[in-house]
Amino acid sequence: MIPQDSPADLLRCSDRLDQITARFRHLDATDYADYLALKDQEAKYRKADEILGKIWLMVMADLGIRNGGAQALGSATSSPTTSDTASPQPSSSVSPSLSATSTSTPLPASTPGTAETSTITWHQNEKKLEEVSSDKEARDFLESVAIKDIAGELRGASWTISEERFQKLTGTYSGEIVFDDKAKANWLIEWEIQGQIEEGNPKGTGNITLTNTKDGKTFSRSTNRGTLKFMGSFTNGQSQSILINSYNDDGYIQLYLAKRMDRLIGNYYLRKGPVDFEKVGTVSLIRKK
Repeated sequence: MIPQDSPADLLRCSDRLDQITARFRHLDATDYADYLALKDQEAKYRKADEILGKIWLMVMADLGIRNGGAQALGSATSSPTTSDTASPQPSSSVSPSLSATSTSTPLPASTPGTAETSTITWHQNEKKLEEVSSDKEARDFLESVAIKDIAGELRGASWTISEERFQKLTGTYSGEIVFDDKAKANWLIEWEIQGQIEEGNPKGTGNITLTNTKDGKTFSRSTNRGTLKFMGSFTNGQSQSILINSYNDDGYIQLYLAKRMDRLIGNYYLRKGPVDFEKVGTVSLIRKK
């Protein structure tokens, strides 16, 4: 027979849940502020690991309270001294940045199956790309391939690119990021990429600038020289899209070549929290030279 929690046990659970909630709010207000104040990248990575570890423990404690009452709480919040199997340990995986001075939060460790599950729908819709020949068809196509769990896909992304895809990006491009929120001013985007594939890696120079159309100010200017690590692919290259880290780990483009339109089109994702991203708009780029 499964033992039942007494009213007193349940009351203690409720009090404990309130304590955990308060600790999470305190964590959000203090640890994240400490993280942003750090300048050294290595120190930032260590702080991010510390924050993720705290979040993991609090989430597990919360799940224990909600699913198992007082008895589950004890096992969820205590640290066992010995165990036959290793307990999951949070770690961070950082996607390459265009700039060595990136101030963003590393992505959390991948959860097994997350990226694979999220590719089932959007990935299959890419077959429509060959039919795209107008702005409306481009919008419809991009909506059909929008990725809900973009953070999961980024954790499983490969930061290498084939020579064929690299050639699609080389040259000078200019275009616009149009936000889904019409109250937000669009951004102009320009890039110049030159180089070649050497030993399986793209090498050369890559420059990307972002400008706010509201005031005409360029607010992001990213430069990469040598091995170009800001471009990659989703799902181990199975997707037709090209992944671009366009905003120092805070903004990513899911990019496609629309051959009939002779332009690059894509979905744009922005960071909305320490480890969360969301689709905020679309991108259209035309080769200038």
